[in-house]
Amino acid sequence: MKKVLFSAHCKTQEQKYIVHVLLEMLFSKNHSIEILTNFVPYMTENEVQIASTNNLQAKNYDVILAYNLKGYNKIKHLAKTKNIPVIYVIKQEDSIKEFLYDVSIIDKFLIINDGFELPRHLFPEDCSANIPYPYLPPQQNKVVTGSSSYIMVSTDDKTLLKFIPALNNYTKYNFNIVTGIPSIIKKIVNENCTVVSSKKINILDLIKNTALVVGSGKTILTSLGYGKPSIVVGKFGFGRRVTQENIEQHFHSLFRGRLGAQGEEIIPFHLLSHEIDSCMNAKQEENEAISNSIVYFLAAKYKQTASLIDRLICSTGISESVLDMQLRLSSLYRFIPINELSYMVVDNRMYKAHAMIDKNDYDLIHSFGKGSTVKSVMQKNLNNKTHRRFISFIEYLISYKFLVPIHDKRTNF
Repeated sequence: MKKVLFSAHCKTQEQKYIVHVLLEMLFSKNHSIEILTNFVPYMTENEVQIASTNNLQAKNYDVILAYNLKGYNKIKHLAKTKNIPVIYVIKQEDSIKEFLYDVSIIDKFLIINDGFELPRHLFPEDCSANIPYPYLPPQQNKVVTGSSSYIMVSTDDKTLLKFIPALNNYTKYNFNIVTGIPSIIKKIVNENCTVVSSKKINILDLIKNTALVVGSGKTILTSLGYGKPSIVVGKFGFGRRVTQENIEQHFHSLFRGRLGAQGEEIIPFHLLSHEIDSCMNAKQEENEAISNSIVYFLAAKYKQTASLIDRLICSTGISESVLDMQLRLSSLYRFIPINELSYMVVDNRMYKAHAMIDKNDYDLIHSFGKGSTVKSVMQKNLNNKTHRRFISFIEYLISYKFLVPIHDKRTNF
């Protein structure tokens, strides 16, 4: 069990939800958790211990999870002065505005896959780990059935405007349309469409009381958790019904549209209509079989993600003598020869100059190659450094990710 400080600053309901799920995952692995946030998350079974900025320096933590830049800035001084490893948590969609360039006190970047394209060069692969979108399955893993004849539609508004004609032309069903621009959508739909504001509706209640969900993103993820037949229509086009055959691929792209699509696509109205009919006319046993397999997948994915984060935390900050550490050269920097005796060290992400080093330091760094212990490198070549200066130099190289640990393969990091 690790003592973990979770520092998070959340601006949106989605960010609060992500923090809530991550906390549930940490509690499921019996870690001792304190939180430092701008809100108090509601937990289902566990009591949340609130940390105060006033007495942080008096506390001892094994590891800190920092969500977004403000969450990181709150604990930066603490982590640096007490040498506590930090895991920086960020969503792919937020990778630009929440980008953290300084890696000196970061042990790992934990990147949440939310279906958005990630500028991967921003995050060094040698110290990054990726997790699926954190989602807490419903407490009761049962298919929610009902006699509702309504079809819920919830996707991004640009996509919604693309297929409003299909809904207007499909009068044998009633649609509940969730949108961020209700005043506009109300003017362009027929009487079979009820328009509700995404800011005023309880989306969960709407999902529970609908026969079918058409949409994208977290709405589809939630509807699947409650056993609802779900059709993906999003930024990347028409993704058909989610089934046991395609759930893993759709989950990876967070239900953004057609699998394999490279950009925005036209939505084929005839195929969408056919898929809606197919779902609405399917036998109850068929829908339940599909829904149960998907609920099982989501529950398994939750456990896998919790275990992945647990392994990351347990492999972070392992107490070990520097001399005994097994290290390898990272890919974060490149070395540009200036002359026979000196090199310019350049950050590989931005080509920003980091430092100038001499030939001796260059040779020492490259002595680690694909892997070696600090002790064996020191025995071969101190490069005119005292024992103390050698260790100090190695600690600097580790801090700035010139050298990265070779972890036990069981951790998968």
